Amino acid sequence: MSPWIPMVPKNRLFNTPKELGKQLETWLSTADLTHGPARAIIAPHAGYQYCGACSGFAYRQVSPVVVRRVFILGPSHHVRLGGCALSTATKYRTPLYDLRIDTQVYADLEATGQFEWMNMSVDEDEHSIEMHLPYIAKIMEDYKDSYTIVPVLVGSLTPDKEAIYGRIFSRVPGRPTEPICNLIGFLSLGTSVPLHVLRPQLGGKSTSRYKRWIVRGWTS
Repeated sequence: MSPWIPMVPKNRLFNTPKELGKQLETWLSTADLTHGPARAIIAPHAGYQYCGACSGFAYRQVSPVVVRRVFILGPSHHVRLGGCALSTATKYRTPLYDLRIDTQVYADLEATGQFEWMNMSVDEDEHSIEMHLPYIAKIMEDYKDSYTIVPVLVGSLTPDKEAIYGRIFSRVPGRPTEPICNLIGFLSLGTSVPLHVLRPQLGGKSTSRYKRWIVRGWTS
């Protein structure tokens, strides 16, 4: 595996890491804590000028003190996948600091035989995971040496595949006794932790589909 330097530092809204950190802090501090502490969030991955404040509301619900592992599930935009794929990097670089990928969890996921590996060009082109990295780095900056990330690229899944991946993620070592925070994309802990659709106008067909996938697995 090799490290990956994503394109987030080239975000033209911010000239320096300090400016980016300040803007993220502003969005976080102006958001209300209404559903925390969250074990899972669904947040957008468009440019910050379009959805930075919305993401800030989602991340405000996370309590970093209990987080040891962050699962980042993002939909694939540039490659056709019939399942899920893992990164070949060992860390993701952000303007704030590097995020370490949990290689042990990756090994466990690979052992299931259900995961592909992204090539570096796919990884570099995909923004659905990338746009969340600075927010994760920001909310976890006081604990940056005590957590890891597990980025997963998600393809177009059949109902049977949804159930398979739900069961796989439910067996991640440490769950539920270890505090694992599953962020971004589609992950919920099923009926034990209700999924709040915080913006009803955004909770359309895809949201219900991914909720069905995860609930089927996590409640197995």
